[in-house]
Amino acid sequence: FLSRGDLRARRPLPLGLPAAPWTVLGPALVVLFAGPLALQLVLKASPDPRLLGRALASLPLALAFAAFNAAQEEFRFRAVLLARLVPVVGAGQALLLTSAQFGLGHWFGHPSGASGVVMAGIAGYAWGGSMLDTRGFFWAWLVHGALDVLIFLLVVMSGR
Repeated sequence: FLSRGDLRARRPLPLGLPAAPWTVLGPALVVLFAGPLALQLVLKASPDPRLLGRALASLPLALAFAAFNAAQEEFRFRAVLLARLVPVVGAGQALLLTSAQFGLGHWFGHPSGASGVVMAGIAGYAWGGSMLDTRGFFWAWLVHGALDVLIFLLVVMSGR
């Protein structure tokens, strides 16, 4: 999974819908996850809108942090584990195990608490699915990184 993978790989959708390419699903996941993530962070971190200028000034740092953090978490929580687990327990079980571990790993992170565990677990399931479908790292890293930018900016606005 330590390659770009097939960026146009398709994901079967439920309810008899046609399979969708990750070129559509990846950006859609950013939009889909950004709203609940922002709401959870507003409730937990209490960002101050008056600090928006401070957050925007830190955007280059946010982008660097997000790129690095997303890469290391995707490597640590998904790429290595999926590569080792899929041959032993199958793709479905490996995906559930890595998603649960990723969710639990966020108890004290961002998003945090019980809602953060659920949100990170669901996100981890989607990102792991992208790795299994594309046989690569790109979509998991890109979507994760985009959401990490949001996390970073809202935490900066919390004044912490």
